[in-house]
Amino acid sequence: MKTAVSHLWLLLLYWGVSSVDLSVDLPSSSSVSVRLVAPDGPLLAVAGRHLVLPCSLSPRTDVQNMTVVWFRPGHDTQTHVHMYRGGADRSEDQSQSYRGRAAFFPDGISSGNVSLRLDDVKLSDAGVYQCTVDAGGGNYDNKEMEVQVRAVGTEPTIVTDRRRNQQLDLRCVSTGWSPEPVVDWLDSEGRNLPAEPTQMRLQSDGYRVERRLLVDSRRSGGGGYYCRVTQMGLVKMTRMNHTDEDEDVPEDSPYMDAILPVVAGLVVLCFGFARWRSHTHRNVPPSDTAVIYWAETSDPVGSSLTESYTHGNVPPPDAPVIYGAETSDPVGSSLTESYTHGNVPPPDAPVIYGAETSDPVGSSLTESYTHGDVPPPDAPVIYRAVSSDPVGSSLTESYTHGNMPPPYTPVIYGPRWYDWDENFLA
Repeated sequence: MKTAVSHLWLLLLYWGVSSVDLSVDLPSSSSVSVRLVAPDGPLLAVAGRHLVLPCSLSPRTDVQNMTVVWFRPGHDTQTHVHMYRGGADRSEDQSQSYRGRAAFFPDGISSGNVSLRLDDVKLSDAGVYQCTVDAGGGNYDNKEMEVQVRAVGTEPTIVTDRRRNQQLDLRCVSTGWSPEPVVDWLDSEGRNLPAEPTQMRLQSDGYRVERRLLVDSRRSGGGGYYCRVTQMGLVKMTRMNHTDEDEDVPEDSPYMDAILPVVAGLVVLCFGFARWRSHTHRNVPPSDTAVIYWAETSDPVGSSLTESYTHGNVPPPDAPVIYGAETSDPVGSSLTESYTHGNVPPPDAPVIYGAETSDPVGSSLTESYTHGDVPPPDAPVIYRAVSSDPVGSSLTESYTHGNMPPPYTPVIYGPRWYDWDENFLA
């Protein structure tokens, strides 16, 4: 009897186990709740360059069977920026202004990276963008982000107009700025001069700015005047030399008929002497040429924004040194400060860290950390909110002392953290 009961329990146990489904189904895109991750803060772009608008699924999920749409919401209509549907990019409804400029990252679709790359950024691209992912069946999510566009304008141009009563009207003009820059007039010692309010006019390529300065030609020094245009730490400056040729002669002088020929002769002689001097000695200035270091120079002699100092390309020992607001490495780049007479700063030369950097050595927006091209072990590293890829782009942050960040270095896009592959960290 016991044997029969035992067999009965064995049969029941076998039947129960065999009826249990031991298979495990992996989650599909339709069974996973769609959740997008994107930066909360605004993204800063530079006109004419490219911008990455980060957006990613969490957890990482293949979006091949989903619909991804980037658009710009409006009051009445929406501007279609880019779409991915049915495993391919779609451009049927894409706005003409974004054709050929907007694209996804093909290698990132399978891992849930739906970030948008926007090339040749324009001022009109500024505004709010929305990323939407729809997996069907009411399973969708969207994220909004703001894009701010910065445009760097032209070098300031100084136009001189003569007025009566021995006055000169100096007009400083620059175009193509966004947002609005600050315009200042400075004397040869770097002091601000009282000038008329800045006039601004918004054009298709940005703001046109103009500011006037009235000076008395009889009281002007020989150092000249500087027009400085500043925007978010970037400085552009132009110098106007003051010469005796700018001075007016009173119209009511009883000796006008006798003075005019003499003045004309002196002007011709001065002009001829200046031309002769500029074509001799290989364009070397005289020994008493003033030395001024401003915020945007390359080498001490020869660039379009560089001062000419002495005959041997070396300024005198008592030459003043002024440190500006935006520098790269101490020697040789277009935004490098001249610190000492031999292109090498003294041991106590201050180091200026700006707000927008890339790698520590060699790029046009690189910070100057030490007197050579390599920062010290304790050199601080500045991470800002404007970046695209972790290494090598024009707006990439500087992470370590070399050109490659260590494996554990995080990449910051706005206020959120990403990893090297531009994927969000949970």
